[in-house]
Amino acid sequence: MSGTEMKAKRTHARRSCDMCKVRKTRCELPDLDFPSSPDPLSADKACHRCRVLGLPCIVDDGSRKVRKRGRDEPSPRATLAQAGSTTEAQTPPHRKSTRARRSSLLDSVTSNALNHTLDLMHGFTPALDDGTIISLDEVPIDPHLTAQNGASPAEAPRVKSMKLHGRPMELVCAMLKVAYGKQRKVFRKKLLDEEDLDLDLLVDSRMRTRLEPGVSQLRICHPYLESLPDLFSAYMRSPSQSTALLLALVIYLASLPLPADTAVTNLRVKLASYVTSLRDRALLNLEATFPALQAFEMLSFHAPLGVLPLQLANPRTLALARGYTCSANGMAKCLQFEKLVKHLIECGKGESWESTEIWLWMCLTADEARIALEDENPKKLASLLEARSLADSYLHPDHQIFWQHSLERDPAEAVGKLTVCDRLGRLCEVHDALWRLRRALESAAQPGTHFDLVELIVEELKYFVNRTEILDNSYEAVMASLSPSSGGVEAGWLVYRRIRRRYESNKVFVTGLRYLIASAFLPGSPSAFPNLPTHMTPVQGVLYAISRASNPSDIALFLRRDDPAVRAVWAWGTHRGQVAEQLLDLLAEMGRTLIPGSSSTGRAELVPIHDIACIAVETSKVLMEMQAASIMVVRTDGGASRSFKNPVWSGTMRQVSQELREVGMLLPDDPEQGGESIENGCSNLVGSMVRMADEWTKISEGDRVSPPTHGGVPASLDPALSSQSQSQPQPQSQSQAQVKTSPSSVANGETQFDPTRQHAMPGHQQYMDSSDRWMASKHDDPRNAFAPIPPMHNGQIPPQASAYPPTQLDMLLSEVFNYGYPHSQPQSQPPPPPPPPPSTTTVNTATELGHTHGHGHDPQMPDLHSMQSAWVNMIPPPVQHH
Repeated sequence: MSGTEMKAKRTHARRSCDMCKVRKTRCELPDLDFPSSPDPLSADKACHRCRVLGLPCIVDDGSRKVRKRGRDEPSPRATLAQAGSTTEAQTPPHRKSTRARRSSLLDSVTSNALNHTLDLMHGFTPALDDGTIISLDEVPIDPHLTAQNGASPAEAPRVKSMKLHGRPMELVCAMLKVAYGKQRKVFRKKLLDEEDLDLDLLVDSRMRTRLEPGVSQLRICHPYLESLPDLFSAYMRSPSQSTALLLALVIYLASLPLPADTAVTNLRVKLASYVTSLRDRALLNLEATFPALQAFEMLSFHAPLGVLPLQLANPRTLALARGYTCSANGMAKCLQFEKLVKHLIECGKGESWESTEIWLWMCLTADEARIALEDENPKKLASLLEARSLADSYLHPDHQIFWQHSLERDPAEAVGKLTVCDRLGRLCEVHDALWRLRRALESAAQPGTHFDLVELIVEELKYFVNRTEILDNSYEAVMASLSPSSGGVEAGWLVYRRIRRRYESNKVFVTGLRYLIASAFLPGSPSAFPNLPTHMTPVQGVLYAISRASNPSDIALFLRRDDPAVRAVWAWGTHRGQVAEQLLDLLAEMGRTLIPGSSSTGRAELVPIHDIACIAVETSKVLMEMQAASIMVVRTDGGASRSFKNPVWSGTMRQVSQELREVGMLLPDDPEQGGESIENGCSNLVGSMVRMADEWTKISEGDRVSPPTHGGVPASLDPALSSQSQSQPQPQSQSQAQVKTSPSSVANGETQFDPTRQHAMPGHQQYMDSSDRWMASKHDDPRNAFAPIPPMHNGQIPPQASAYPPTQLDMLLSEVFNYGYPHSQPQSQPPPPPPPPPSTTTVNTATELGHTHGHGHDPQMPDLHSMQSAWVNMIPPPVQHH
């Protein structure tokens, strides 16, 4: 054997890409003469395995001596291919200096080499060129995801539900669990003890001066806060756990509007772990002090998911942080806070106005009422009405002198007190509306009651709109008197208030829509379906009706009727969609102010970032359901030849995703800690929806060019159908048959309906109790998977979320969370539903909230556009069975 061949053989044996190293397979590199680098090789120099699978081929000889790594994992922002390379890592029996041992993948992933296509799961691999399949057995499954139920994930029934509509934080937690559910990455918290950090030495005088504007913005949300020098003085007098927690939290939050230079970044990194450590100790010890109460109120407002803004978290374990308000209530009882508040109120308006304890109590009440809206059945707080009455008394014209005195002393304090009064008023109206709607449904379930439930629900929705308009007028009158002397400190809050106002309105609208649908499944109701179960108590009947109203197939069945309830759902569903479009525009406007340097002052606005990000995800999901149902209606009506363009809000949604991504990029990448920021996770979710919307437009344009060949979808445009046609036929889903049936067929008795049978659809059990287990199962045929996307390593953020085609995870998220495209359709064509107008297939942008009703349009009598939009808002497109 020649020397050249010997050299090539030895070199080939010693050089291998990272993917082949992990898989322990022979690495067939076509050319061995290239330098070692952590960057991927070009397609012509990549090894055979990486080239066929479409994976990045990285050959870094600097890591060839690295042994099996233990629990160290790649950066949380690694791409699909990079995440898949660590699936078979095992913990060695003897770990020595594990932190010093890093793979080339870990070193190669930096904050500038990111791919935001939401390729965050590994395990779905495409078919190879030779027809062989990479089995899902090669991907280890997290036992914690499959041990929640005795049944295997593949055998567990998956039932879709809409119970998370109107609950954005719960929805984001559910979607992030699905998106990151199969990652086997270890998230390590960095905790510091109290003695490890001296806040007085950490924050010098120059940094304190830079933090002053941020503290002023904090006082807009928390008017009870003292100034920064006073907080430092209290800390120096008594550096207890609670005072240290409050001061560290104020410094951290006040630094968020500052540009992310070296000093600010180092300060945030140190304080993030320090605040987390102190918070955990405070939750364990429940030290009943007023500084601890203030800290928990701020945490509940700015960290509703238990994670600070711009802090890494484990997306698989995110949940709504209800413990803040519960712990605060326990501390308040120990401090006899309620008695103190009643005493201060009895002392008179002037005494209560100047009391920081009163405003702390009002903020705690508002936070608890806001978190309660995330419950499946929100309960009205006993203290909410009392706090709202006190807030309304301050807004009376006779007490204008209070506002003027506060404005002269500190404009941020005056604006902050107004924001608290406004929050309490709006939350009280929302809870009152939800309570009245629930009471109407429960009253209709009582035996012997005879009243029009549909008319009552519609009147309650109109009454809520009128009440919020009155509240807005009162708020704007006071704000008009404060604005000339406020110095513009309220600019960010005004936009955030408009966002919350529309979200809370949509919360009431979606509840009213659900109860309108529930009227058809309420046993004993005059407008209910026949043959409903009668052996239920009134309470059980209400729960049964609501559960049926949350089932997509039952919703489709309800919309096939022709009665006032269906017309009301169409009209108010249209209004809900219009408010969602307004929300998306406001979110794009708000996103520009969240990035430091975007304004003339160089500082960002300090608002609850996580609340905004969650509302952005839910709003995008609502609009995606609108678009998917619009396509379904057009295709059902035989309008495949009609031109179908991207909706107007598609570009706005792309902008929101980009802005959230830029906010998330302010956090430095920490490969050792792992995890993901909520801001970047929500950006990935919204970006996934944008790519799905773009794909729908491509499919619709393909239908216009060529007629459907498989269930109404050209096989050339649908990779899933193209591969499934070779493996197995797709069964027809029940919802598709329901959608294709007209109301007249029901009236003529052409449709058989068993109301006691629950209509199962492919989906998840109540959103999240089994969807993550299903994702970890061998449910999908690997031949139906989509090819992963090569990562970007150009050192720049992708300018648009739609730069990549939909990934496998995009398709999965769209299916599980009810905005998937209806691929298959039945062979027979029953009479179609009411056709949409030929000029458009999307909902037009509406005017401001409050101008939609009572101005030339009767909510009970929708036009053709409103009838089409009913499907947009209420029917999630059917999903094919696997």
